[in-house]
Amino acid sequence: MKDCSNKIRSAYYTALNGAVTYNAVAVPVYAELPKSATYPCICISNIDITDASDKSKYNANVNVSIDIITKFDGDGSNIQMDTIGSAVLQIVNARTKLTLTDFDLITCKLESANETDTLEQEFKYKIKTYIINNYITEK
Repeated sequence: MKDCSNKIRSAYYTALNGAVTYNAVAVPVYAELPKSATYPCICISNIDITDASDKSKYNANVNVSIDIITKFDGDGSNIQMDTIGSAVLQIVNARTKLTLTDFDLITCKLESANETDTLEQEFKYKIKTYIINNYITEK
């Protein structure tokens, strides 16, 4: 059994980095959100692995959390977050854009989506989190 966390995080980062734009500007993608992040942004925030092995091969259900984070001085709107999120889902659901080494990606589907608003001093953050379920098998 191998830990697939880094492989799947890298596959998502490679597929999304430079591929999503908003108002003709590439939306930055982070594997870990830095303090100096540029907004709006996409963050591959969490990976949760559940063993689904059988007698012959290592298999796993891997849930990948993708956050679409927008930041506003005032009230803001969901349009930016929803537009970026739609582009992310089109790339992820294509599956052919996700290339893994040492593993085969069998299925990839949206498990859930959640939206939150956060107020911090003078800024408002709107965050949409997609949980993408990936069924993988070791090569």
